[in-house]
Amino acid sequence: MKYKVAGFVLKPNAPEIKSIFLDIKKKFNSFNIDILIDDNSAKMIGVAGVDFEKMCQRSDFLVSLGGDGTLLSLVRRNYKYSINSAQELKPVCGINAGNLGFLADARINEVEEVLKSNYKKSRSVRSLDLRMMDIIGKGSIQKKVER
Repeated sequence: MKYKVAGFVLKPNAPEIKSIFLDIKKKFNSFNIDILIDDNSAKMIGVAGVDFEKMCQRSDFLVSLGGDGTLLSLVRRNYKYSINSAQELKPVCGINAGNLGFLADARINEVEEVLKSNYKKSRSVRSLDLRMMDIIGKGSIQKKVER
């Protein structure tokens, strides 16, 4: 699958994250990945956004920009949006903009390098070799959540 649209959710109550988001957005756009941002995050930083449900439906994968709490919240909220008839969950990855980021796939300063390394492999970003996308995208976490 070629990733064309990423849906972003930002760390709540952190309007100072705007410049980081705009920089990351430029990086994604340079690899022909369009960005959607959920309404709550958009309002916080003063940009146009879309309803969370519509964002999930229109995105190929979701991105959490924040800490582990933001990532876990996105995974939980994303649970009901499947990507195919096998009911696999939409891939989610985390970009750590917090302090520790145990669950995040990449730090802010690693985003461009991750995109570059994946772009070179296929001349388009078909998969992002990120832990959470591998784990969640294959539905393995779904089985754990259902228990």
